[in-house]
Amino acid sequence: MKRVQRADGLRQLLLSDRQHDLKRWPTGQPDPFAEALCAGAPVAVSAAQLMRALMHAGLPHEQFCYGRSDYGKTFVLDERDQLTEHNGG
Repeated sequence: MKRVQRADGLRQLLLSDRQHDLKRWPTGQPDPFAEALCAGAPVAVSAAQLMRALMHAGLPHEQFCYGRSDYGKTFVLDERDQLTEHNGG
């Protein structure tokens, strides 16, 4: 795994974006991703999820767009809110 950046507030951005989506989620169905975000647990996050959360917050998101440096990558947001690139394995 390659260290990418400190991600203060990113967990909350991802959670807010996910909660917006949960309005369409069947009532009573658990959402493991949202639960992990709320619990402060490590979560795997796609470049698309990062792009969407940042875009909806009006923050720079271009590096995650098609053809850019982080397009198609998967990251891990750990319990200390450190974002790292996940290289598989």
